[in-house]
Amino acid sequence: MWRIVTKPRTIGQALTKVGEVLYVLPSVPADAPDELKDAIALRNAATVAGRCSCGAVIAEAGDTAQLMHEPGCVASDDAIAEILARHETGG
Repeated sequence: MWRIVTKPRTIGQALTKVGEVLYVLPSVPADAPDELKDAIALRNAATVAGRCSCGAVIAEAGDTAQLMHEPGCVASDDAIAEILARHETGG
């Protein structure tokens, strides 16, 4: 199953159709910090492409798929959570 960091008051959802596949991807408000916009844009591009510039590749298992980013990748769950936490606390 996809594991995506979601903060409903911070990140909404955007639908992107590529061929016959519909992706539900996180969207970011226009007033979000640039580093969050960049991280989400990289994550979304990696999801649609099936690979990330960090070297992560989508692994499929039955009807699920997962993209595990390398440690330190700005598009990883941990990195995005850190960005959100930093900006929610004013840092």
